[in-house]
Amino acid sequence: MHLFQLKYLLYLALNGAALFFLFASIMGIPGNPDPDNKKEQMILDLWGKLLIVAYKGIPILATIAFVAFLFHFENTGKIISYVNVTFGFSMIVLVAIYWKLKS
Repeated sequence: MHLFQLKYLLYLALNGAALFFLFASIMGIPGNPDPDNKKEQMILDLWGKLLIVAYKGIPILATIAFVAFLFHFENTGKIISYVNVTFGFSMIVLVAIYWKLKS
């Protein structure tokens, strides 16, 4: 029984990592964007759209994953946790691409 609860905590920790990635990406955009650089504008537009989806979606998905594990729907909770951490990680990747373009 305790081993199953430990696996649930692992997947719920992935949801916590997604929240960390989300907040780190919000704090990670450096400086002012260059209005003449089309690549920077494209990345920032994509980041802004993804930010809206992730900011509203990550906490909702984390709650759904918690409820799924609570009612012993393990596969549903796992899939939702993976999707959640993918949202968060994509935010960090976009910030890394922006940093690369900026330097």
